[in-house]
Amino acid sequence: MNSESRTLFVVGTAGHIDHGKSALVKALTGIDPDRLEEEKRRGMTIDLGFAHFDLPSGRRAGIVDVPGHERLIKNMLAGATGIDLVLLVIAADEGVMPQTREHLDILRFLPVRAGIVVLNKIDLVEDPSWLSLVKDDVKSLVAGTFLQGAPVVELSAKTGQGIPELVKLMDQMLDQIPARQVDAPVRLPVDRVFTMAGFGTIVTGTLWSGRIAVGDTLEVLPQGAQVRVRGVQTHGRTVAAGIAGSRVATNLAGVEKKAIERGNVLCAPGAFRPTNLMDIRIRLLADAPALPHLARIRLYLGSDEAIGRLSLLDRPRLEAGQAAVAQVRLEKSVVAATGDPFVIRRYSPMITLGGGEVINAHPPRRRRGAASAMAIEQASGAGIRDRVDTAVQETGTSGATVEDLMKQLSLSREQVDATLPELVDGGQLLVIRGRLFHRRAAGTVADAILREVEAYHAREPWRVGMPKEDLKTKAFGTGD
Repeated sequence: MNSESRTLFVVGTAGHIDHGKSALVKALTGIDPDRLEEEKRRGMTIDLGFAHFDLPSGRRAGIVDVPGHERLIKNMLAGATGIDLVLLVIAADEGVMPQTREHLDILRFLPVRAGIVVLNKIDLVEDPSWLSLVKDDVKSLVAGTFLQGAPVVELSAKTGQGIPELVKLMDQMLDQIPARQVDAPVRLPVDRVFTMAGFGTIVTGTLWSGRIAVGDTLEVLPQGAQVRVRGVQTHGRTVAAGIAGSRVATNLAGVEKKAIERGNVLCAPGAFRPTNLMDIRIRLLADAPALPHLARIRLYLGSDEAIGRLSLLDRPRLEAGQAAVAQVRLEKSVVAATGDPFVIRRYSPMITLGGGEVINAHPPRRRRGAASAMAIEQASGAGIRDRVDTAVQETGTSGATVEDLMKQLSLSREQVDATLPELVDGGQLLVIRGRLFHRRAAGTVADAILREVEAYHAREPWRVGMPKEDLKTKAFGTGD
């Protein structure tokens, strides 16, 4: 599937509280994204809001409206994952504010590479010199980010001034957005769960990869519950299947609302395995406080939040603006895969510190030292062949099945099967009783067998041979 054939996209808002994000969404779509009574009463977005509209080209854009208040950054993060185009909304009468900066800092670590700066409330600005100052501040704000050089649109969500120009520009920019992985395993980070009379449990989220069709059996992680898809909607329409890159609402059978929560992942059965230990690459923002070894942090991945500790392998602390490879051990399991972006915030007080990407979602626990850091660095540039080779090697004498590798590396069966012939024919891997073993593990076992046989004959030289079961137990630690 190429970008020319893609018709469904996800657009997200970002910006400070009361800068008019929800008003802009309503001006674009005619839909009020503030769905909670408390939101309407207080005049602010508390949780994620969703809307959709058709662009002139025929594309349909789903819009995720995120809250701007500092205390609601967690909700903003849940909505910011999976968007194709961001609208950074700045009130022209106020200019750049704290959550403008923090939202942009967060977006820098997410896979969002296209955006538009929207100067809203232009009808409230009468002094041209003030508007010039605001534009200068915006230029400084986005310098060095993916929004450097991005178009700036002046508009008023209240009067409608500039809205047609924004819609036209959005349509043009979405033309350059690449397709998502439709043929990959299903993965949908859940950002909302609710029930509807006559339907039951419904979950929503942006479908990161794959295709969800009516009748599919899927898995909810980390719980491991099996569910069946009764119905699918994308961007306000009932469809037979939702595809990667679109907002999807899925009606599920076999699970109650209370058994699912934001942060869970709806995925293809057996394709992913929850983890609480990951190899990562992390980078701190230029103005972030230094992080010492084993600092307690909050990690945001997909729509999930997890508290954990950062293990710095080759240094005592990570300074502002620095990058390093590390391990993070979480207090609960999350669903992650190689290449996944994440954001980290301080445990307390909660400020955004930086972010990075997952290198290995299922690594061994590593000792501190330069050797461990080097091993992670080498893995960060590895292709599928090398990742499979390393994963089997790390299982040691236990070996691994194809299914194990699929879960550990978040690969499809086709990807693993395509890699194995080269590794097996080249002697890197051995297949024994359906399990894969690395040649180094085989060498370790061979050495152990010789050592045990020699020791046995030294103890009992009159014996003709060592009983097989005794050898298994001595050499492998098991009789299997």
